[in-house]
Amino acid sequence: MAFQQDWIYDVGLVVSDEIHLIGDDTRGPTLEIILTRLRSGFIGKNPPRILGLSETHIK
Repeated sequence: MAFQQDWIYDVGLVVSDEIHLIGDDTRGPTLEIILTRLRSGFIGKNPPRILGLSETHIK
């Protein structure tokens, strides 16, 4: 599965904030699909690195 826009292949890093939501029942599946699509759509090319950010409060 390839992308329709060529500029996407120039992306080297994707920053995903609120990565902890991947475990959420409502928004998690959407986030997982988006990140998986980014990784698997780079057929024959280097996929971008994915940096996941999450804030954790320690009490």
